[in-house]
Amino acid sequence: MIRFLIFLTILITIGFSQEYPLIFKKLSTPLYDSVKPISKLCNIDSINKCSLDYIKDVKKLKNFGYKVDKTQDKQEIKKYLFKLRKLQKKHDYILNEIHKNINKAIDKGDYKSFISLTKYEFDGLLKNRALFNKSLVFYNKNSHK
Repeated sequence: MIRFLIFLTILITIGFSQEYPLIFKKLSTPLYDSVKPISKLCNIDSINKCSLDYIKDVKKLKNFGYKVDKTQDKQEIKKYLFKLRKLQKKHDYILNEIHKNINKAIDKGDYKSFISLTKYEFDGLLKNRALFNKSLVFYNKNSHK
């Protein structure tokens, strides 16, 4: 019986553990989820420093978000929201740089670079309709390589 209760407690703890802070979850979750694809794209010269800063800031902000979840202090919540907005600006800048690099790869006909930029799941990577159409045409022409 004791084993069952311990097992049940562990199962409930794992089931209800939160991966990210709960405050402003809709805003923060995509930012936190984008760390993995951005870390794989750090080898691009134009976004290397910014992407490393972004990853470092995400770790700090996540820890700060957990503290804000516990305290529920209104001033801390405002600080957290402000920091999330700054992180969103960095995310948008990195996404813009990736778009520029995709366009450069297409214009140069560099299929290898194009594939390395587009193979990761990155939210908003090809949401720009013109870039998406241009990428599809380029991919269809060069997919046999």
